[in-house]
Amino acid sequence: MKRVAIFLLSIFILCASVKAKEETPLEVVKQNIDKVINVLTDKKLSVKEKKKKIKEALETTIDWNEVSKRVLGIYYRNLKKEEVEEFKDLFKKFVENVYARKFLKYSGEKIIYIGQEIEGDYATVRMKLITAKKQEVPVVCKTLRRNGKWLVYDVLIEGISMVNNYRIQINRIIAKRGFKGLIRILKRKVSKIKD
Repeated sequence: MKRVAIFLLSIFILCASVKAKEETPLEVVKQNIDKVINVLTDKKLSVKEKKKKIKEALETTIDWNEVSKRVLGIYYRNLKKEEVEEFKDLFKKFVENVYARKFLKYSGEKIIYIGQEIEGDYATVRMKLITAKKQEVPVVCKTLRRNGKWLVYDVLIEGISMVNNYRIQINRIIAKRGFKGLIRILKRKVSKIKD
């Protein structure tokens, strides 16, 4: 009996010490792109359903806390936690809507995955988008590991960063109209969103 108990305890310890294989940043990016392409090519789904599923995919793929922090730039550290949360929620809705509409224009473009570079909790996934006219567009996804999961915090298309682009626009608005002015603008844009 003692031998059986030791054997079972050994198996338990062995099983507890075996970790599930963590997905690589490239695998995570590829899975999420495949998910969006499957939604876009599903003829059974209405445009409204496609938009909803794309937004759901973006919700689980992007680190919205990190994106918000980087987009707010120098203004981030002077804002209250509630202000950052309000900005994050509005900005997320705005961006999800913009990209859901852009994705709906998908016309069979192909993605070629080049590779990944991992440095600690940060990684870069490189790929090429092949357009319908056979043009190659370099795309880079910047990811970070948060609670054991790789999430996207920036996308560069032909070297142009989505985060830097939004940071310039948002910092300009805050400089002219203040943070409350930015929130008013985002609320107006989000209120115009139709599913």
